Amino acid sequence: HDFYSRAYIRNAITGIGVGGPIYSDVLRTTVALFGSTIAGVVTRASLDKGGVFALGPQDASIGFGLLRRFNIVYDYPDRMLVTWPSRFFSEPDVFRPLANPPNATGAPPGGRRRPTTSRR
Repeated sequence: HDFYSRAYIRNAITGIGVGGPIYSDVLRTTVALFGSTIAGVVTRASLDKGGVFALGPQDASIGFGLLRRFNIVYDYPDRMLVTWPSRFFSEPDVFRPLANPPNATGAPPGGRRRPTTSRR
């Protein structure tokens, strides 16, 4: 289904891991979660060859931008999640790229170019 072709930002530093910067393509997708369908969720598709985001054929990370749309109660004794929309439910996701880390030296893994983005 050509998941990665929808990326509107390519080769951005989207996080910092134990091994250094996480390079990803950024795209928007639709997610069905907790009985709701949410369009325009910002997703990072890691370009890294190792680490937790490089284990499957189509790896991506959807994190805080999606989860903040819900209030979530973890009911451990009953093994349930109780969820309802939060006050952020209707707010659109916004991608804020990280600046190049100040202590990064040399070429990134795989010889990829560092993006020229900065945090806004």
